[in-house]
Amino acid sequence: MLNKVNREQLIYSLISTSTNPNTRRSRIEHIRPISGGFTGAQVFLLWLSELPAIIVKAGPASEIAQEFSARRDSMTPSDIELGNIGLAHLSDTFAFQDSTGTQEWKAMVYPYVGGRDYRHLSHFTDFEGFVNRFQAGEVTVDTLEECLRQVIQALTIHPTTNHDAENPLPLSQYLPMPIWSNGLSNILAITSTLLPNEKNLGDLQEWTESQVNSMLAIPIPDRRRLHGDARFANILVDNVHSSIELIDYGNAQIGHVFQDFARFEVDLWFRSSSNLNHDKQSSNSLAIAETALRRLTIDDDHPLSSSPLRYWRDALLDTFPGFGAPGALQLYRWFLFVELLKRLKWIRENSTSESGTDALTLLQCIAWIRSSIQSSDPLLASALVGNAISSLLHCRAVYVPTTDREREVNRTRNEAKKSAIRKTAQVKGMMRLIAETGNAYFDTRGVFYDEIESLLRKGGEVRAILCDPQSTQADEIQMSYETSASRSSSLLQDFLRKYQESLVGIGHLKRRYGDKMMVREARNTIGATILLAEGSTFFEPYLRVNRSLREHLLFDTFELEFDSSQVSRSEQIFSAHFDFLWRAGSHNVSLLS
Repeated sequence: MLNKVNREQLIYSLISTSTNPNTRRSRIEHIRPISGGFTGAQVFLLWLSELPAIIVKAGPASEIAQEFSARRDSMTPSDIELGNIGLAHLSDTFAFQDSTGTQEWKAMVYPYVGGRDYRHLSHFTDFEGFVNRFQAGEVTVDTLEECLRQVIQALTIHPTTNHDAENPLPLSQYLPMPIWSNGLSNILAITSTLLPNEKNLGDLQEWTESQVNSMLAIPIPDRRRLHGDARFANILVDNVHSSIELIDYGNAQIGHVFQDFARFEVDLWFRSSSNLNHDKQSSNSLAIAETALRRLTIDDDHPLSSSPLRYWRDALLDTFPGFGAPGALQLYRWFLFVELLKRLKWIRENSTSESGTDALTLLQCIAWIRSSIQSSDPLLASALVGNAISSLLHCRAVYVPTTDREREVNRTRNEAKKSAIRKTAQVKGMMRLIAETGNAYFDTRGVFYDEIESLLRKGGEVRAILCDPQSTQADEIQMSYETSASRSSSLLQDFLRKYQESLVGIGHLKRRYGDKMMVREARNTIGATILLAEGSTFFEPYLRVNRSLREHLLFDTFELEFDSSQVSRSEQIFSAHFDFLWRAGSHNVSLLS
């Protein structure tokens, strides 16, 4: 390891090769060792005269060179400042003697996101310290949400290089499988005695391999450059400016983004209550983990509604829409499962400080995940069907708003639709819609009204076909709304209200944008809501189920999203269907009169 003299010599070796003359003339003002880095490396904060603070990481030459290469492929805007001061490079090899012989080290630089003066160290913390400050009431919910969004954006900064969307590969091609022969089986055999009555810890290797090999297509294919070690210790937070920075790219690799998400989330389970005593910390971690495995999101009335986990999952749904897709939670559980197995091995090799908790807590979570994976998941089955037919219909997603997941599924599909409408506006294209009332699109308070108006304002066009209130289809709609066998002569008031609200919004749009906004009534039964926009087509069939029975059903509708970014069979069918109804529909005179 470096002593004080060797450390300063290595630093001067680094700055002497800077391309910036001011940097080359700098002198060391202050050095502050910090935690982080792989075993055998040293990390410290460094203040140089007349220059911003930086983080220097030094270690064995080959490991630092490998990390520098990975870091170079993951540059962020904050790295521009390193280039400006001439420190965006790898140092020359520095040889020194220690008790074990001659060592050869290199050094590299990371941006520092804390105070610019070493007397302002309180501005700077890792993510664990930041979360603990939130738990103590020193950080607002808005600040936490913003930093969580930045974490997700940083972990997904590299676009997926996945080419498997049309023919997804098996789970075994994406999941970083545990290496059982590397001592993991022995560790499980020893530690599982802590929970002798837990059946889900038996035959774990055989069960894992069998289950993974049986999943021939995953619902969310993804392959991109990962950070590889998104633990709290490797995420620095500027408490003044509410910004984050990733450090330590020594484990950068190509893989599924859920791998990075899982490592961060497991730290969230175990390090969100590190200020409590051991017993309370363990029980709190188990409560968080159990909730995370059973639920995609956390509602306002849940005991953990104000926990960091709640805001993390909400941020995932908002920032990474694929997380809310059918089957996503089941797939995510697999990555959490593997992460927990890795941490069990860390306990054996190092200590609980690396894993964030003790072996008993880890074992209980592993058993719970196995139980969760073994339980039936109708959304996963739907997702796999979508993958199986993707090569024929280019089906991108299946949305099934079951009674326990209605909120998050609806939010996810609404975001997908908004994105498609925005893409249509960018190319000044035409959005086409077939719907009963179109209330969500044309009511001035509707979910998509702002996107519709923006599309028209930017030069795009809208063509909509709505149900004729006097048609036989309107009678069918009323029958599904009624709770008794008797029928009235007019539509249900709720249906009429939605229709009237749509007409008011359409009137506003017509007056502003003229023939760019056109609507016709359907003389024929339309059968489904269909949205055709840039890159995506959405299809939701009308299932005439008695509306009074909805609360007793697992789901009463579903929606398919098709990729229309290229000419496909499904896109051709939907376009032809729309054109037929448009030609057969009456003009919009009676609709708007």
